[in-house]
Amino acid sequence: MNWGELTYISNLVSLSRVAMVPLVAIYLKQNDLTSAYICLTLIVLAGLSDALDGYLARKFNQVSQTGLILDPLADKVFALSLIVMLIFYREFSLYLAASILFRDLLILSAGLLFLKEKIVVPSNNIGKYYFAALVTLISCSVLRFETGIFLTSRIVIFLLLFSILSYAILAIEIKYKKKIFSFPDNKAVLAIRVTLTYLTAFYLFYNLYLVHDTLFPAP
Repeated sequence: MNWGELTYISNLVSLSRVAMVPLVAIYLKQNDLTSAYICLTLIVLAGLSDALDGYLARKFNQVSQTGLILDPLADKVFALSLIVMLIFYREFSLYLAASILFRDLLILSAGLLFLKEKIVVPSNNIGKYYFAALVTLISCSVLRFETGIFLTSRIVIFLLLFSILSYAILAIEIKYKKKIFSFPDNKAVLAIRVTLTYLTAFYLFYNLYLVHDTLFPAP
């Protein structure tokens, strides 16, 4: 890792996700709807930064090995820190938390092994969708949004298992320099992914803001 690359604007954006963790903890502990929305705003900003760092790296020609490591690492630190806080402040499922922790430790351990051989396993689309679903689950938990927790927890479990499989295949391909299997990623698959994403977002929005399916009292 080149420590000088930490000053790249794209990598600073990645580090900002870690810096947001204490702020989220302060508002999460308050346990009222206003604080929950402030906490949610910080989580949304963290999610946007996950897309922004990659864009800035490409735009300013700052794609680096440090960034390839830092981006997914910042995701994990942010998400796992929040999950620990949710266990204490929102009664988050211990079984789901253990599954998420196991997945991330497994991928992190594999990544460190490859790093010793100077091989960097980059993030993939499934990993990005998993992180987006996990952030959504965390957001629903922050708001005590029961319908959202029920739906997104199942999406997270599905993507968790799928991402482990995809990273395992990718790691084997990198290790042996041989293509084993390629998940389809054509226009039809993209259209299905986008459609399902928008339908899920609309369903969650409808239940949260129109039905007000949250354990917090209405303001």
